Amino acid sequence: MTAEFVRASRLYDVETRTPIAHPTYQATESDVRRALENGGGSA
Repeated sequence: MTAEFVRASRLYDVETRTPIAHPTYQATESDVRRALENGGGSA
């Protein structure tokens, strides 16, 4: 994976003051499915 430039507005929710993971590091649907099948742990 390579990091790409992402606007700050995509990395931080101003209203809730919540940081958002960089798109490069967000889990895919298959990552989430695999984690849930493994009891919530990471693979």
